[in-house]
Amino acid sequence: MLGLERDSGLLGTQRLPRWRKAVLGHIEALNGQFQRPLPYSEVKAIAKSIATWTWKKITPQGLRELIERTHSPEKQRERGKLATNQAEFANTGGKGQRRI
Repeated sequence: MLGLERDSGLLGTQRLPRWRKAVLGHIEALNGQFQRPLPYSEVKAIAKSIATWTWKKITPQGLRELIERTHSPEKQRERGKLATNQAEFANTGGKGQRRI
């Protein structure tokens, strides 16, 4: 079993840089949407932090639980209602009652 553990650890360390690169790509894309984007050094540090934290903390079971908790049909309905209410509020120029 020690050999399997060593191989698993080796594969894991080989995948981490690819994961960091993928996260960096997403953060760069998000950053590019702002009028005043953050400097690349900050984007890189944020991406590294997010990638490292998720790599250590999120397991396959934890990911399934997170998705179930945050993307249930009930949560999606709540988000849909909120988005509709915000759009209605914006369309009135911010006048009238804001429903949440």
